[in-house]
Amino acid sequence: MSDIKLLLINTIGLTGADLLLPKLSVYEEIAILPGQNFSIFEDNLYRIHDYSGWQSSDIFDSLARCLYTKDGRMWMGLTKNMKEEDKNAYPKELHKKIFISKLTESRDFTDLIREYILSYYNACNYDISKKTYTAWFSNNVLLNHTHYNKFQEKVVVIHVSCSISRWLTYISQTRTWDCSKAIKFWLVNNLYSLMYSLSEGKTLIIKIDELINSENELMNKIESFLNLNKQSINSLEIPPGFIKINSNIIEEQTLIANQINDIYKGNNLYNLALNFDEWSHRFIKQGHIQEILKKHAVFWNTTSHTNFDWIGPVGDKIIEEILNFNKCNDEKSFSYTFYHEYFELNSDHYDKV
Repeated sequence: MSDIKLLLINTIGLTGADLLLPKLSVYEEIAILPGQNFSIFEDNLYRIHDYSGWQSSDIFDSLARCLYTKDGRMWMGLTKNMKEEDKNAYPKELHKKIFISKLTESRDFTDLIREYILSYYNACNYDISKKTYTAWFSNNVLLNHTHYNKFQEKVVVIHVSCSISRWLTYISQTRTWDCSKAIKFWLVNNLYSLMYSLSEGKTLIIKIDELINSENELMNKIESFLNLNKQSINSLEIPPGFIKINSNIIEEQTLIANQINDIYKGNNLYNLALNFDEWSHRFIKQGHIQEILKKHAVFWNTTSHTNFDWIGPVGDKIIEEILNFNKCNDEKSFSYTFYHEYFELNSDHYDKV
């Protein structure tokens, strides 16, 4: 089964990438895990997985870890979006038994997750005879990719971004962030993914807005990229554990995104995110920018923070370069200054203001 390719659904975080998963699950060529998987290793979220010297049983337990909110709701894990009866039906012990029996001496992260995905399909008695991809959704794995052996050769990537107004809407539904600073996070991490797509492995960059506004066009693009046969789409229902798009929620999020756009459209960084495609390719071709972005990934993996509204010193240097490259001045609209200069609210102290 080593000839089955790995397909990473990459995201900078809360881009709505999980909306794409059920669409991919109906292709008979794709074995894709439900939920959100492999986001934590030991005590660190979204960082490098290193299983050198680990026993097979411990590796499975690490890959299968789930995370919960304070009120007990699962927010990361294989069964994250499963109904209660589907959670109870998931044969975890059989999954583990098959995984251990299939494991070789390799402790490469990519080899391990391929076996984890195939073992899940075997345990659930799903047909894998026509599978050409094993796929998973996790986090911004591209920031960790240099630590994984032959990642570019083994892994095909669909990087899922979304428009800046929709992303600020999504992240603000989870907790309070300083959105003026979170824009920097969006810019820096999408630039890193763009750099990877231009210089490394096989990558397709999409926006979740495309799925919402023009689904057929987007799926045609993905089918072409992955060489999928449209006729192979399963007539069966979407497997357990995949969310269904709620049009009412999407409409409400779109209204909020439009309001966010009205507030932030006077901000230089917001406008640069809005017009990302117009300048980013020229910007990324500069050699010294690529070197700084690589340092950003190194810095990221030396930290353990998960804040959207703090990118660190290397990220700040990239933002400085972006502003200089685009010859931005310091003009701001009143709608922006009202929210961000007359009082301060961020993810560290929002509950005390």
